Amino acid sequence: MYHRRSGNKLFGAKSRIINEWFRALLLCWVLLLCSVFIVYQTKLSKSTELFDLSELSASQQDQLWTQVDNWAVAVVLANFCERPTSLEERMLKIATRCITPSSIKKVLDRFRATMKNVEGNIWDCTDKNVQTFVEKTVAKANLLVKQAEDACKVGSIYHQLLPLLQ
Repeated sequence: MYHRRSGNKLFGAKSRIINEWFRALLLCWVLLLCSVFIVYQTKLSKSTELFDLSELSASQQDQLWTQVDNWAVAVVLANFCERPTSLEERMLKIATRCITPSSIKKVLDRFRATMKNVEGNIWDCTDKNVQTFVEKTVAKANLLVKQAEDACKVGSIYHQLLPLLQ
């Protein structure tokens, strides 16, 4: 039987690497969301203007780009293993109500460029560690979409995310 070989060292056979990477990805994403939506909540109290990336500090922007890159890799892996997340489409529907078009374009450009860079990778989708990572990616993508939807409606998900940080 033919088995695909892993073309990406990050998703090798060691579950420890995948689990550590996924935990770091989740923690950074949660911290980023907290930062973005705390700023966004402050902005909502002042007006109904859309949030712009220029309102983030340099370190917050660095965190954002790291997360955009990490999510792009995770989405490509999930797609490769035939478990599409539709993350881009779902988040775009939400973002257009809360974030400036120029900011959305910047994020999408970075997300798509990173996806393009890793699309040629081959992963072993039959590997239990990869399967676990993909399942977690799909679940976390669904959670992320729900949290973004709530944040757009309410203006802040800080209190909803707080238990995840503890």
